[in-house]
Amino acid sequence: EIVTNLYYASTSSRTGGENMLPNQDIRDAIKRQGICTWELAEKIGVHETTLYRYLRKELSEQEKQKYYALIFEIAKSKRKGE
Repeated sequence: EIVTNLYYASTSSRTGGENMLPNQDIRDAIKRQGICTWELAEKIGVHETTLYRYLRKELSEQEKQKYYALIFEIAKSKRKGE
């Protein structure tokens, strides 16, 4: 099922550990929704390696909301195609 609650999507996997990668919530949402990083990169209009570079530094909340919307859009369209 697609997680549409953005607060849940961004906080449910946080463990509070200091070893978390930047944008771990985005990375977790990608995995949880069963999409590939290249699919998100394609939607954003960049190469997959560029997306990984973007995720190295913490994104602004506005950017995260954009990414969440695209992640959920991709997941929804993949489920329609099944």
